[in-house]
Amino acid sequence: MREKQAVRKESNGGRPAVTKYEVLEAFEGPKGLVLAEGEWAADKNQKRPPGRFAYVELSPKTGRTHQLRVHMMTRGHPMVGDTMYGGKVFEMGEFRFGRQALHAARISFVHPGTLERMTIEAPLPPDMWELLSFLREH
Repeated sequence: MREKQAVRKESNGGRPAVTKYEVLEAFEGPKGLVLAEGEWAADKNQKRPPGRFAYVELSPKTGRTHQLRVHMMTRGHPMVGDTMYGGKVFEMGEFRFGRQALHAARISFVHPGTLERMTIEAPLPPDMWELLSFLREH
């Protein structure tokens, strides 16, 4: 069963959560684009997201459950493919991007055994490059 998180005021039991963001690129939705519903019944109750897209760098300053996804939804810009939080599946012709368009490019932490600060980086996955390329071309 999926468990959806929500934004609550601290006075109502919420905990502080901070996410910094930077828009790297912005795109108009291509003609003929379909933003399809996800597989869950509750996904059909979500407000329709705007037909515009952005490549955004998110930097969480706290670590709450689903923080990035919730913050993007509450700003009115849910992530592509994140049907739990208002995003829709991106379909155009033969191209389909049906998962959350979320990738951890870099993560830093203190190793629990050595107490050494570690940073791990990972390139953007091929399917996300394909999504970006598609948006840039159309």
